[in-house]
Amino acid sequence: DIIGILIRRDIDSQTESLANARKSDNWNSKYVYQQIDTNSINKYKGLLKNEKNTFNYISKTYNIPIFYYEDLYIENQNENMMEFCKYFNIT
Repeated sequence: DIIGILIRRDIDSQTESLANARKSDNWNSKYVYQQIDTNSINKYKGLLKNEKNTFNYISKTYNIPIFYYEDLYIENQNENMMEFCKYFNIT
């Protein structure tokens, strides 16, 4: 088996996306921004930071590479997607 970790680098954007998905119960499409209370934002951001720390620990402990959503879908897409596909033997 080939294992890799895919996470977000931008915790703020991830938090906003999660908060909107939780509020609207819409997980499958681009969200329309909604006003979210500060307590929810702080709660989700804390959870996502802990999750990211856990994935970093797993990555280092088991030598599993981390791939970032932003690298595959926003910045240098072609180059990063080729690296991603090469790692997973996707042709």
